[in-house]
Amino acid sequence: MTAVRRSREPVWLEVEAEGARGPGWVELRYAASFLVPAVRPVLRLVLPDGGEDTIILPAPVCGRGVWRGWRPRGARLAIDPGPGVPPDRFRIEQISRLAPVALVLRLLRAPRSSLLGLLHHVAGRRDSARRRLAAALNDEPLSSYDRWRAARRRPPEPEGLDRPRPEALAGPPIVFAGSDPAHPGWGATRISLERQSCPAWRLTLDGTAGDDALAHVALAAGDRLAPEAVATLVEAFAAEPGLRTVAFDADEPGPGGTRRPLFAWPGEADEAPWRATRPPGGPSTGFIHLGRVLLHRAAPSVPPVAPRLARKAASPCPPVDIVIPTRNRADLLGRCLASLLERTAYERLRIIVADNDSDEVAARRLLDWVAADPRVRVVPAPGAFNYAAICNAAAGQGEGEIVVFLNNDVEALDPGWLTALVDLAVRPGVGAVGAKLLYPDGTIQHAGIVLGLNDAAGHLYRRAPGGASGYGGALGRCRRVSAVTGACLAVRRDLFEAVGGFDASAFPVEYNDIDLCLRLGERGFATMWTPQAVLCHLESASRGRPGPTGVQRHAEQRAAFVARWRDRIVNDPFYHPAFSLACETPRLS
Repeated sequence: MTAVRRSREPVWLEVEAEGARGPGWVELRYAASFLVPAVRPVLRLVLPDGGEDTIILPAPVCGRGVWRGWRPRGARLAIDPGPGVPPDRFRIEQISRLAPVALVLRLLRAPRSSLLGLLHHVAGRRDSARRRLAAALNDEPLSSYDRWRAARRRPPEPEGLDRPRPEALAGPPIVFAGSDPAHPGWGATRISLERQSCPAWRLTLDGTAGDDALAHVALAAGDRLAPEAVATLVEAFAAEPGLRTVAFDADEPGPGGTRRPLFAWPGEADEAPWRATRPPGGPSTGFIHLGRVLLHRAAPSVPPVAPRLARKAASPCPPVDIVIPTRNRADLLGRCLASLLERTAYERLRIIVADNDSDEVAARRLLDWVAADPRVRVVPAPGAFNYAAICNAAAGQGEGEIVVFLNNDVEALDPGWLTALVDLAVRPGVGAVGAKLLYPDGTIQHAGIVLGLNDAAGHLYRRAPGGASGYGGALGRCRRVSAVTGACLAVRRDLFEAVGGFDASAFPVEYNDIDLCLRLGERGFATMWTPQAVLCHLESASRGRPGPTGVQRHAEQRAAFVARWRDRIVNDPFYHPAFSLACETPRLS
């Protein structure tokens, strides 16, 4: 197994810091072309003692990015524009010292993060304090979309950053099609098209889009296109000739004359309502999501209804092995097993309990008792705790078509949870499948993992109300994600074995679940999260709070994870580039 994935070589552009050389809070502004991917750049700080730190910057989805943060004394700054962004399509505009009044006003917009940052500062945790304060300085709620966009919006530069390919100007047009030609709203639509930086467009209102188009886009009367919309779409098709569909984002009227963003979840871009599609006879597959707002809707959209997949076990119902690593804590394991044996509606179920040297009387009695059940097998897993190795060995003693890895502090709440997981896991192209996990108080513990969240990876919507619908209804439907937690993870046995199982060498305790999902993804298998499998998770209750050894282990395994998956961590393909990586609920950055 390869220890470190081959990453792209970064291209570092030095940040000139005239007027902001000393230590302090600074504001950095930079711009990128509309014609390149909307990705997050990386800021590198080289310290006088030779040490380095890197910070993931906000993606310049509106043409410009803004970052506010702490610059240490003597630090030299450089920016890597990111994958797919040549240096001549990126510009460092300005770095300036953040005035005290501006600093305070920004912090007051996010009082909770600011307060936590100040408390960490008082406690002597300076690095943590600065990270939290930087999050307070950079993040905006979705309700502040107008202000956020105005601060980052720049006009197209067709002679500069946004210069088109010569062949794009001579190619076929993007055809914008609508109906009801007498509607007065088409005047505003036509004006927005006449202001395009690229002239390769045509508007048709008679239902005849024509076969000579590069792509078709459906519009409603009064819809307006961003000035760079045509150029951006033309470039996307030119960059990848095999594309059939290019999805993009929109905004719409909100309360009190504001605008409300309609960001698509990148993993669902093939179902996005705003798209440019090749005419019949062109490529039949392939799509991308640009992550840019190219359309300003004239009227609010109908709120989407989250589709719910019918719960049906695959036919015939495939055998399932549930692997549960455990050590002592009979109270936790007893509740977990009871929820599986008494409240789970699945016929072909077998439980493999991997016992890591339990020595408490209550635990030994429970293990002896459950071993008498023909559905349960207790296997020894002696030695130092290595979650990945224990799971690999226990899974190897089963024969089920599907393997479900389950923590001993997880309790099923819904009889159909396993059916929901299996229904997804057996589908072609699906790799790992994760469940909706709740804390005992009913708030969300797991709804999918986002790479880069909280520096390396984090749980989206952690501590949100259990009944929350999420942005765009994301918590009410099956959704593709980069990774799911191993606290409840289902995967086909053949796929698990094909990638070598969990990496017990690099990630014995932490990050092994995320690493597994990413390695499955490298082979083309999607990781899915479903809200139809609902369980309760106490989160590490059996292991307790980490001591000094656990803290060191976390740091080492985190460093190994970052080294292996650096490029994916910076730009999670299933999380919108406009969203902050410092907050577990979607906020603008």
